[in-house]
Amino acid sequence: MTTSRVPFEEDELPQEQPSPAPPNAPKALKWTPQPMVRWFDPVQLANTGIRALLSSIFGAYADKREVQAALARDEEKPTIHDYSQDDNLWIDFTADLGDGFDSTYTVAWLMAQQQLAVAGAESPGAHVPSPLPGGQAQTERGRVLILGGDQVYPTASREEYANRFAGPYEAALPWAQESQRPRMFAVPGNHDWYDGLTSFMRLYCQQRWIGGWQTRQTRSYFALKLPHRWWLLGIDIQLGADVDKPQLEYFARIAQEMEPGDQVILCTAQPAWVESKEHPTAYDNLAFFERTILCPRKVKLMVTLTGDLHHYARYTDSAGERHKITSGGGGAYLYGTHLLPEEVELPKAEVAEPGRGSTAETKTYTCKQVYPSHGASKRLRGGALLLGLRNPGFVVFLGIVYTLYAWLLQDVSRIHLTTGNLLLWLSSEPFERIGTVVGTVLRITLRAPILAAFAALFIYSLYKFCAPDPGRPKWFRLFGAVHGAAHLSLVLLLSWVFAKLNIIALGIVTPEVQAVAFFLEMLLIGGPLGAFLFGLSLLPGTNFNEAYSSQHLEGYKNFLRMNVTPQGALTIYPIGIPKAKKWVVDNDAEPGAPYFRPRDGVPPLARLIENPITVPAPADRRVLAHSLFEERA
Repeated sequence: MTTSRVPFEEDELPQEQPSPAPPNAPKALKWTPQPMVRWFDPVQLANTGIRALLSSIFGAYADKREVQAALARDEEKPTIHDYSQDDNLWIDFTADLGDGFDSTYTVAWLMAQQQLAVAGAESPGAHVPSPLPGGQAQTERGRVLILGGDQVYPTASREEYANRFAGPYEAALPWAQESQRPRMFAVPGNHDWYDGLTSFMRLYCQQRWIGGWQTRQTRSYFALKLPHRWWLLGIDIQLGADVDKPQLEYFARIAQEMEPGDQVILCTAQPAWVESKEHPTAYDNLAFFERTILCPRKVKLMVTLTGDLHHYARYTDSAGERHKITSGGGGAYLYGTHLLPEEVELPKAEVAEPGRGSTAETKTYTCKQVYPSHGASKRLRGGALLLGLRNPGFVVFLGIVYTLYAWLLQDVSRIHLTTGNLLLWLSSEPFERIGTVVGTVLRITLRAPILAAFAALFIYSLYKFCAPDPGRPKWFRLFGAVHGAAHLSLVLLLSWVFAKLNIIALGIVTPEVQAVAFFLEMLLIGGPLGAFLFGLSLLPGTNFNEAYSSQHLEGYKNFLRMNVTPQGALTIYPIGIPKAKKWVVDNDAEPGAPYFRPRDGVPPLARLIENPITVPAPADRRVLAHSLFEERA
């Protein structure tokens, strides 16, 4: 599978329609399937950090949302994508995709199936409405696919979008019959913003075909009119900064088309309700949007959907009618669930006074379900101890850093030791004299500015890297400094052991040979031990995200399948995928069929995370449905 070119070259015009004939599976792909992102690879870390820094600096000065608004200034009325005539509409939602091929394609393949039988939830007493034989629920492919942010990792570029998103999705649904062709809409997440939204706009805002899916929006935000007085709005919060004025004006004009009592599904790129527990202002953007756009029209925000956190979590108000759902299982590494707050307090936007940024009246949302379970999440975090096995580049990096520090110690010690050689001195010191050795090394360090600067920078870097888990006090960051000191101590201990091994046990006397042996030992032994120490530091209450990103776990993926029923209710099927499949190219596939098949020949398992969630229809639709029921009775 080699790359000849990537889809969507600069000079390629958007397609008017897909090929009238279903394409056969290609003998060679035009894109390259990618493994899961190795977030602890030193080069990857540096590149992602630079991209994130640049996007945060220049995002405010080159806001693509303002450009979009300027280009659309001549519109007589804002674009509304109208699906209100579909009496029974199915909608798919996924977020945080575009990572490793196997996990991304597993989710895409399941969503691409025209009919998907979903196994019942595993929880006791779980059931599904109108079950098929075997306790399964029949679902249909969404007429609309909503992507909830972070469609590509690690950073946005044409190549990454092609290899990690567009290619896999085209392969999952190469073609669809005209009556069944689904549409695709997307809101950008922080990773989509890392190139200033350039690639996002080229891919999602030019009505391109991605296999059988067609993109329809012209901005990084959109509005869909659904049947039975439902609406779906996708907003762009630009790296969590704000909802810009042109976007607010756009949705204000959209709101003029709504009637009192209409109900809204809101898609955003961050679970602000979860973040509000640690950061009280995190929900201000969404509260402001609801207060200024929806409440004046007496429109009800019933469901808020997001990704960003790579798991499934549902929060519900006390009445059980309004839901805040995170479904970030589209393909990216798993993020734990056991530290999510059990309850969050959010402002009741509908009672806020004009001009107020917040209100004293709040509404409590309670966490009702998570995936993976808290127990599974805790067990999976322990896998951080295997950081070295999963990230060999990081092991090499630590071995080199350790060697550099030991080399500085050795070089500086020639001035401050009467023996003139630290390794030679260490080889003659018994391990019982650890206090003397530590004291000597500290004196050498304090007398050598370059060595002291290296040690201080190393400790400070790990101090800054240390992020206390949610609920931990801020002073817990000091654990990072302890972690840094532990690495330096490990270097000293290894230098001591290697000195005795090479000089005393093996009798190596040539300095050049000693240097080569020491470097190899530090690389092959020091690096893995340092990686284990690093993984150990991720367990006691720091760097919750890194404890999972270091493992790039492919399991526990999820997506939402939603149905606006003929009765006007919204039924949400949260679908979990316990394990991503391994895929191989199927060159014998029928025309129009997916390009890949499971390596073991068994389709991926999809099952309900919990019982389907039913959101009642708007009030007038409930009365109508009740009347029709009575007439039929």
